[in-house]
Amino acid sequence: MKRSYQSIVGLKPGAEYRERGRTAKVEGFGEMRALVYYCRGRARFVERRPIFWTENDVLARVDCIHRCGTDVKTVKNGRADQIDETIISDLRDIAGVEGEYNPRNAAAYFEFLQTGRRDGAVKDALYERMVERLSSEADRKRLWAQVLTEGGRILGHEMTVTVVKVGSNVKNLTEPLGYTEHADELSAEYLDFQPGERLTVQTRVAKYEPPPEHLRTRGDVRGVQLLGDNHENMAMTLDGGFSQFLRLTPEMIRSGSLIRVPEGINDVETALVEPTACLLDCLNLTTHSEGQGNHGNILKTGVKRDGVTAVIGSGAMGFIAVALSLSQDEKVPVGHAAKVVMLVRSEYKAELGRKLFGNGEPLEFLIDPPGTKPEEIVRHARSVYGGDFGFDDIVLAGGGPEALALAHMLGKDTGTRIHAFAGTRGPITVESGFWHYGNAATSGTSGCNTKAMENVIGMIERGLKLERFSGKRYTLGDIESDPMKFFDDTYLRPLLLPNEGLPDPEWQE
Repeated sequence: MKRSYQSIVGLKPGAEYRERGRTAKVEGFGEMRALVYYCRGRARFVERRPIFWTENDVLARVDCIHRCGTDVKTVKNGRADQIDETIISDLRDIAGVEGEYNPRNAAAYFEFLQTGRRDGAVKDALYERMVERLSSEADRKRLWAQVLTEGGRILGHEMTVTVVKVGSNVKNLTEPLGYTEHADELSAEYLDFQPGERLTVQTRVAKYEPPPEHLRTRGDVRGVQLLGDNHENMAMTLDGGFSQFLRLTPEMIRSGSLIRVPEGINDVETALVEPTACLLDCLNLTTHSEGQGNHGNILKTGVKRDGVTAVIGSGAMGFIAVALSLSQDEKVPVGHAAKVVMLVRSEYKAELGRKLFGNGEPLEFLIDPPGTKPEEIVRHARSVYGGDFGFDDIVLAGGGPEALALAHMLGKDTGTRIHAFAGTRGPITVESGFWHYGNAATSGTSGCNTKAMENVIGMIERGLKLERFSGKRYTLGDIESDPMKFFDDTYLRPLLLPNEGLPDPEWQE
């Protein structure tokens, strides 16, 4: 039977490694400590996780990495698309059996491997054949041990890393991909990675719609990032960074996703560049008219200059939305709000916001406890700011589809902009005239992109302060016996220091 997954246990320098239709020579191998996700409710500390690099890879040490809401949802609820799909595909090949499967049944596969208990409700052909193949308890335990070692997926994508090893062929990976496809070839300067360099990573290698013909001769114009059908997606289709080390593959390199970090930006702020870029992309997609010139409307991106912005959501992303809305950056002018009002559910969240921003910044709070009906929240806002009041901008930094419906109710008569950064799928009811007669607009985001990350780095150099939104620090030792406390932490953006207190692996080269 032809296998698509090649075992990585015990790889030796000089071995051929198959991946994505290519082979490459392994140049080094080791074992590291990692936090690994296997399926819904199962995340484990693994002491001897294989790690290697080929001639086409950059190997990096993970200095620090933040945990995001996507990681939490994946661990607690599962992720049938991409993550669980690839995990079960790998499990199929490791077990050496064939058959169709539903990735939503991932938990049943791992329950059987761990305990031997069969779930009669699962009718996957793959599951039934695996149960049949592993009738011997010794065989089941042997496969369970192998899957724990090399199966599953390492999550984590908001990181600062340091280059440790550079594959001998990396300098020849000049063919552009995704974000870089406008170029004839990648520059030698970009490909000249050196041990000791600090990087952050744009982990989704998306496909791009090319810019229109009249813009292609400009050297500074990229295409438009597309959702779905990615070239690569770290922490989904390959391992992420909740580990001591990270293999950066040719797709990451060729797409320009390895972003060098300037001196003066510390590791913690660097690890907040990716989530901030997600918000920045959403704000960048919305414009306000500031007047009319000879050639039409004069537009400003982001929130209305000198307007009042509401932020729904009081986690780290909500507070970052406040910082971007109040920013005074002229090169990336998404801010310049006169005031921000956060809609929060408790006095604790309001007090945290006052602590983070201080008394000198124009930030106010509307506190309504969980379960408050949208109509009551609107009445509360208008009792404070006036019966005809509406927000110029509303940033969704938390909540589900009902938050978008609430945002629609909080708008003003003319010109409201809703920045739908967060939210989940689901139907809502809105008044369509809000958009037509009220000249309103809603923008979303397909996630982070490389240009947005580069712009956030520039904003940090010019004064944007992000480190205050980083939460409690964890080491792998802290979560070895109970990984869920890392995923249960709700204070700002929990930070993992994977190498804190640990020796480097012994590399075989």
